[in-house]
Amino acid sequence: VTSIQIKILTAHFSLFLFSFSLFLVLSRFFLFISFSLSYFLLQTESENIKKNQLVLYIHNNKLTKKQHKVKQQKNNKTTAKNIAIIWRFQLVISRNLNNGGKELRCHRGERYRGTAGKVGNFVKAVMRKSKTKYTGCPFMINVKRDATSKKFCISVPLDDEKGMHNHAFVVNPEGQRQMSGLSDPSREIVRDMSSAQASPAVALAAIQKKHPVDNATIRQVYNYKANLRKESLEGRDVAGQLLHLATVSKYIVYTDVNPNTQALTHVFMSHPQAASLFRTYYWYVGIDSTYKTN
Repeated sequence: VTSIQIKILTAHFSLFLFSFSLFLVLSRFFLFISFSLSYFLLQTESENIKKNQLVLYIHNNKLTKKQHKVKQQKNNKTTAKNIAIIWRFQLVISRNLNNGGKELRCHRGERYRGTAGKVGNFVKAVMRKSKTKYTGCPFMINVKRDATSKKFCISVPLDDEKGMHNHAFVVNPEGQRQMSGLSDPSREIVRDMSSAQASPAVALAAIQKKHPVDNATIRQVYNYKANLRKESLEGRDVAGQLLHLATVSKYIVYTDVNPNTQALTHVFMSHPQAASLFRTYYWYVGIDSTYKTN
């Protein structure tokens, strides 16, 4: 091997080392750029989540500050509420608009208690120790009829303050009026188990096992049982229900009313067998067994 060939090989090897070093430097540079960009996007997304920025989806289309048509005119309000439930907040009617429209606001925007603090350019409620759920949330949307197409559409106000929430979204849906409740199959379970004299806790366990998406609570089971009891009265009050059951069971019933007010004052009831025994054995002994008469 001549000296010229050695120099050529050395030059090729040096060029290879330089190219390889340049490749490593560029790869690390692009890796750093991609990592920085990803970190920036994650931080931006995190900030958007912290600000509770509303992103609604209707038929796989984003509802931001543009209007999107709602095909079902009768279900426009229900559609908006269902979308809000997906994003863990609730909408209620604030006021009626012209042409049958509705202004829907956040369910926590009724009144405001506490002091106000700012997060960036947005006002955030700082709640004092209170059981109230209202924070004066400014978020609202409009469900109104479009002037040209005559169809109902949902619009978000262009004001950034009205398009944002000042509170955290719902984490646990249990107990939220629009997010939890007894569905028709769950009501059927409560009705059947109430007829079988089962306790509300047992009925709740059965509902949570068969229909967990209802997010039912024990209070809802108690309330529905009270409604069933009220329906069984068929409009009668407690005294009327007592007289009704006595009449259905063929009790001997005598009543006395006030002639002026027609109010029930006295009720005498006797079981038919007890009345028959009294007619047969009309001599009896009364024993007063009151405990601790002093």
